[in-house]
Amino acid sequence: MPADPREYITLTLDFPDHPKFSEWTDSARFKLIRLWMYCARHRTDGFVPAAILRQICRADVLEKLRKLDGVDWLEDGSGIRFVDYTEHQRSRAQIAEKRGKASSAGVRSGQSRRQRRQDTTTAPGADQSVCHRTEEEEEVKDLRPTDSDLFPEKHSRTESDAPKPPDLNIWFDLWWAWYPRKVGKPAAFKSFKSALKNVDFEELHDRTKAFALDPNLPSGDERQFIPHPATWLNQERWRDLPLPPRRKSSIKKSAQERAQSALQIGEQLLAESDSRLRNSDVLAPEFSVEFDSVPELKAAG
Repeated sequence: MPADPREYITLTLDFPDHPKFSEWTDSARFKLIRLWMYCARHRTDGFVPAAILRQICRADVLEKLRKLDGVDWLEDGSGIRFVDYTEHQRSRAQIAEKRGKASSAGVRSGQSRRQRRQDTTTAPGADQSVCHRTEEEEEVKDLRPTDSDLFPEKHSRTESDAPKPPDLNIWFDLWWAWYPRKVGKPAAFKSFKSALKNVDFEELHDRTKAFALDPNLPSGDERQFIPHPATWLNQERWRDLPLPPRRKSSIKKSAQERAQSALQIGEQLLAESDSRLRNSDVLAPEFSVEFDSVPELKAAG
């Protein structure tokens, strides 16, 4: 029976009853298994991007992961890393080494089968007579086209011998998780494939991560000025220098932030006015009115 070629992860039988997960629900345990499956499928050696983490886990599971030993939350906010992942699961290097050995074994097996067929075809039987050709016949034979000349596709590399191309879908998902503006994904995938002709994936991934973590990247209402992913790739923007520092005057506030600032200024002015009135020594002037006595009028005689 041939070996199962599908990828897999390793789980011990006591996993559901392990003290580390005794207070976890079955749903939370399954979310953890999905994270391990992501690491195995994409061969990240225990790294899970923040975007994938939020996609798989809810807030309660994220809180449990923060308290779990062996989970390293990266300071740059790019995701988490299972510290002891390679102690329990196969690493990227181990998978590559195993595939290399299997490919080499397949090549040797194919060569030995072809050699046996040739030996069976050319070896004379016990009741067969060996016919020796003359030199002229050998020269004529050398001039005849061989099967490899007439049918080169039959003698070309087999599918198992040829190196398998990288899984662009996996690479694109890792790159897409870092790009700061998620628009036009199909167009971005086409541009991503074209960009890999001019740059290695590792370099493109690192430059994209640096671009996403740039402190001068537009934020808030100005995120619309971040290039579309396809545009960024087509223009080879990963070769650009870091963004220049942003001036404070150019940073626009949202309507809510402007309203809060206006309220704070009004409250501050009101408090200052009340303080001046309480501390003022000037008293309001007092007014008094005095009337002279009315002279008596004498009747005219």
